[in-house]
Amino acid sequence: MEKNNKLERMLKVSEIKMSVDKVLALAKTIITIQIKLPLNKKVYTPTMLMARHLKIA
Repeated sequence: MEKNNKLERMLKVSEIKMSVDKVLALAKTIITIQIKLPLNKKVYTPTMLMARHLKIA
């Protein structure tokens, strides 16, 4: 409950007009993957958001 109150305050300060529940639901759709490139061994870490949520974010 305290975390929800903190998130609610952060949303208000940031002037984000979304409910805590909606923000948490959106957060569940964000995916981060790590890809290690075979030739140079560099690690690429893209964060992806579902297409239907791009207009919200």
